[in-house]
Amino acid sequence: MNEAVRPQFAAVDFPVYGLDEMWRGRRWLGSVCSSAAGRVECVTLGHGDWPSRRPDDPSPGRFVTVVTVPRRPRRHSGDGGFLDATSPATAAAVAGVGLLEDCWPWHIGRELRNDWLRQQIEVAYHLAERLDDEELWRPLSLTVQGKATVLRYREAEYGWVLVGEAPDAYVGLYGRGVSPHGLGLAQVKDFDEYADPAG
Repeated sequence: MNEAVRPQFAAVDFPVYGLDEMWRGRRWLGSVCSSAAGRVECVTLGHGDWPSRRPDDPSPGRFVTVVTVPRRPRRHSGDGGFLDATSPATAAAVAGVGLLEDCWPWHIGRELRNDWLRQQIEVAYHLAERLDDEELWRPLSLTVQGKATVLRYREAEYGWVLVGEAPDAYVGLYGRGVSPHGLGLAQVKDFDEYADPAG
């Protein structure tokens, strides 16, 4: 492993998911989010093009990012507070915000862009708490560890979001330019198949 980039991935203590072997495109390391106590709480892995962060690009990137959130109860945060128990809504919120951050409207002025992003993040959290609303989320079956699994799916202006459950974890996916239909997830056994960020 690249010692400058990958130590946090080596410290992950829960199953991490990425697209399965049917994905023939590029794979890259995303991010690792940790609590104040230093415990990893969320991991993302990317597939396809590195997000351009320019939705107005005439040739926007094609990518899928997979979010893995471990199943954990309510617990101490390490700074005197508490972290809520994780749930599918946790993965949905991370995926929804991730899509916004990777696909924000470049043509909007800086001040308006900040207001837009703040408002859209609030919407993403609101949607994450309403996963059972069939008008907002539709069922979509994907293969997870070789087993057909129904996830919740919604389209957004700049891409799509999926959320569901995997063995010992909750998963969220977001993407653009790649159809979510027919994708499959599998536990990642070796991060060496994933390139360093932007590498």
